[in-house]
Amino acid sequence: MPQAPESKPQLFDPDPATCRPETIRAAFQRQLEPYADQGAAVVQRLKAVQAEMTLSSLRRCVRRGLMSEQEALGLGRELGLIAPAATGAAQGGAGPSTRP
Repeated sequence: MPQAPESKPQLFDPDPATCRPETIRAAFQRQLEPYADQGAAVVQRLKAVQAEMTLSSLRRCVRRGLMSEQEALGLGRELGLIAPAATGAAQGGAGPSTRP
């Protein structure tokens, strides 16, 4: 028998249409709808996974130059994925970075 070819994992590579804020916003809101009838623990875990995936997408969009860092930060804050920016002396940067 011939040996099976090696499988290559497919990596998501965002395109300009994917990196539009309205596209990311709509996808983020739409992803959890089918699971609304699940228990609180399940929904909470799914929200965490969705947040991780969305932040990863925002990072890729910024890295590829398809979205500005400020735009990604703003969208991350709007979706509740990134804590709001601190003001005044509290901005010292003592905590971990939440930038996309």
